[in-house]
Amino acid sequence: MLRKAGLALLFLFMAVESVGACDLNRALGYGPFYKQEYTSSTPTWNVGIYGGPGAYDLIAGTFGATGGGGGGKYSGGVQLQFSDSYRIVGPALATPISFQAAFHVGGTLNASLNSYPFIGTVCDATSAQFIATSGSASVSHYYTIPAQGCETTTFDDGMTLALAKLPGETFPLSMLLSVFGSRAGNVNGTFEFTGLPAGYVIQSCQGFGGQPVPSRNTSWGSLKHSYR
Repeated sequence: MLRKAGLALLFLFMAVESVGACDLNRALGYGPFYKQEYTSSTPTWNVGIYGGPGAYDLIAGTFGATGGGGGGKYSGGVQLQFSDSYRIVGPALATPISFQAAFHVGGTLNASLNSYPFIGTVCDATSAQFIATSGSASVSHYYTIPAQGCETTTFDDGMTLALAKLPGETFPLSMLLSVFGSRAGNVNGTFEFTGLPAGYVIQSCQGFGGQPVPSRNTSWGSLKHSYR
């Protein structure tokens, strides 16, 4: 049930639009009877929101969220969506450069057995999901407590997204972090680019890698499409 709830939350947002210089990012906090949504196009954002706080730093390549809570048949959570436009800076080439967007995600998914009137003893627990998308390439990992038992679980995970771009070619990178459930949990992560040859660096609209680059319109449509 938690997995279905988490995937359903992916469709609560409209496509992210480009505003001003860089992309518009979103944070959604929700619980049994209420939800909040905030937006930001700043390079760093630390937002306190109903359901749990979330933060990202598109310059340093970090993100995190704390979400979940309620207990019993009630649950809550936080969902953070953020993106930026990137490009390889270096000498011109006639063939694309192969490289990777590398992600590290880790955290604590809390769990405990609790008793409630009318429903008895249940396992209150946290789940989490991370998705990264660039054009038609995407990677997605789902995290939950073990199927047997009801115990707090920690995880430490790494993943990569294979890319190939020409120097100067602008490309989007969109990420989504969702932390949710009937108990609160905490997830943090980092992202970077690896595998570039000597003499080449990645820069972004928000200032990743130094000098910002011109913006372009990006969309979360491809992210949602992979879950249809």
